[in-house]
Amino acid sequence: MDGLLREASALVGCEDVSIRCWHALLEVVYVERREGDLVVTDRGETYQYLSRGDDSTYDMSLLDDDSVREICGKHGVELDTSDPELFPRIERHLSPDDDAASAVTAVAQAIDRVMAEAMRPELRG
Repeated sequence: MDGLLREASALVGCEDVSIRCWHALLEVVYVERREGDLVVTDRGETYQYLSRGDDSTYDMSLLDDDSVREICGKHGVELDTSDPELFPRIERHLSPDDDAASAVTAVAQAIDRVMAEAMRPELRG
């Protein structure tokens, strides 16, 4: 995967290139290089979407960082809140032995679960 991103970077003449994955769960996940690492991430889009407050299906107040970290942990991913200028990011740093497809699925599953947790109780099936 790293080689593919490096090759794409050289091909288009941009240092930062990512692969956008529209997962079967209908979640969008990105694979990108960050400071020499491969990262599968939502780029903070989950929190950004929920924070807008324009979708009455969800209530951001139902989420807290600890519960989201617990959800992430169950999927082998993490919640990165290290930069207060950015929305929290659901992501997984890949080791050389990691399967990228499995990591994409894990991040997508965590996003899906976070969205379910933020769903208003009266709308849950």
